[in-house]
Amino acid sequence: MSYSQFNTINSVKTAFNITVVEGNRFLPETEAIAPSPILSGYLQESLPIVATSGSEKARSEGIIYPLLLEVRRLLDRKISLFSGEKFNVDK
Repeated sequence: MSYSQFNTINSVKTAFNITVVEGNRFLPETEAIAPSPILSGYLQESLPIVATSGSEKARSEGIIYPLLLEVRRLLDRKISLFSGEKFNVDK
């Protein structure tokens, strides 16, 4: 079953018998991290363009992907990014 077949959170919860517990913090408290000069410069250049575009693709390419690259850099490139890839799995 592919991930794209799950259209709602309820369908995932039902398929995998998941119980959601709200109100608890999943991630630990962390210190703020200053963005690198590369990310800051890129966002200064791209945000005016992205802000005037209503495109999800523009937001992904202009904001989200650069942030993910920054996270990857901060984690010493120990994670990978799979933008636009489908992860189909057998039932």
